Amino acid sequence: MRGMLGVTILGCCLCACTVSERVVLEDSEGSVPRAFFKSVKNDHSNRDWLVANLGQPLSVEDSKSGAQILTWHFQESRQRFANALLVLRYSAAEEQSSFYHVIICDALVRKTWWDHVGEVDSDRVTHKLDCASAAQLSDAGT
Repeated sequence: MRGMLGVTILGCCLCACTVSERVVLEDSEGSVPRAFFKSVKNDHSNRDWLVANLGQPLSVEDSKSGAQILTWHFQESRQRFANALLVLRYSAAEEQSSFYHVIICDALVRKTWWDHVGEVDSDRVTHKLDCASAAQLSDAGT
């Protein structure tokens, strides 16, 4: 009987515990929903759509391969909350700079990634892309 009571009390205590996290990304124009970045698709999303939704990038770098790397800067705020037994509460907040990098080739998104460094070695990250020859072929056809 005592064992059953202990299990019941332990179960109630565990059910009364909650942990949550909230992440907010902000740039100079306001906050951007995290879900937006999941909607950016390689070989489908285009440069104009990105700029229309995120505004002008912080920087644009041209690589030898003909690709461009667009970089946006965001302030990332993480807030963590925990409640235990409806009495104990914990919260913590942390802020850091985050950079969203996008490789554009032939006006389409080829690759995206997050980093805490704003500078990118454009020739290293685009060395496998050959956007220049694709652009020359399309120019030759017009």
